[in-house]
Amino acid sequence: MIPLLVGLLLAQSAPGEPQVFLHQFDLEDRTGAAFDPANPKLRLTLELSGRDDVAFLSERLGKKPARPGTVVVDGLGYRGGSDPVDARYKAASFVLDFDEKPVAAVIAQVRKELGDKPSVEQLIHFVERYIEKKDLSRGYDVASVVATRKQGDCSEHAVLLAALLRAFGQPARVVHGLAIVPMFGKVQAFGHAWVEVHQGKQWQVADAALGTELPRAYLPMSALSNEGVGFGLSALSSANLLYVKKLVLELAP
Repeated sequence: MIPLLVGLLLAQSAPGEPQVFLHQFDLEDRTGAAFDPANPKLRLTLELSGRDDVAFLSERLGKKPARPGTVVVDGLGYRGGSDPVDARYKAASFVLDFDEKPVAAVIAQVRKELGDKPSVEQLIHFVERYIEKKDLSRGYDVASVVATRKQGDCSEHAVLLAALLRAFGQPARVVHGLAIVPMFGKVQAFGHAWVEVHQGKQWQVADAALGTELPRAYLPMSALSNEGVGFGLSALSSANLLYVKKLVLELAP
């Protein structure tokens, strides 16, 4: 089922460009200005047909939908949520299996290169380098498989990064949503997977697939809630991204 999902969510990319996004959506850019994720006047309007997405976004935004099936996001600062850290966000799981030998070997490599207390930023750059082949050929691999194959798209980057963060004591979880990124001369919207890591009082973005240099905004729309053997059904929550019917980016009046 998961390989089929990847087949449904093929991203568009320029020849020779790494393929890390799950899917590309049409985005209508009405701003007429250079994209600045920090601009508080940016407004993103989403028309959705998936009830789960509407509920998840509404909870993160702290407000009800403007109208049925429509979510308005004023300002593209990250909505990471302030829910407390649960013990499961620190533990090894079937998906984030940092207690398995292949991941243990990667942990040893991290310690050798970065010491016993690598920062979040250091782990982001490590995973970005470690996954050598960036393409859509994998379905949704668990961390030990990613550690062995060194291959995959944003979901593989997220899974390995989350596993390493937990291994070094950082609470982490995998989320899915939209990445708004200026690419090839225009602002574009992509289905994407990344990590939320708990720092201070809030969950923050950690993304090894895009590194740290490219300007972008993130909109979380679901989380990998099941990390057990049956994680495939939870991973299919990324398919809810297919329920995005319309995206409009504009400047709020």
